[in-house]
Amino acid sequence: MTEDEREQIAELHFAGDPAVLAELRRDPEISRLLDSLDLVVRELDLLRNTI
Repeated sequence: MTEDEREQIAELHFAGDPAVLAELRRDPEISRLLDSLDLVVRELDLLRNTI
């Protein structure tokens, strides 16, 4: 996966369309990337709520 593809996936993750994300998660590599993005978002939310 290229850097451009990862960036596009991150943008789609940010947009949060459930149908698009469900389709993307069919690919194991993309699913791992989305899982990582989910973790980062949760951690950032946690940090924001503790400050």
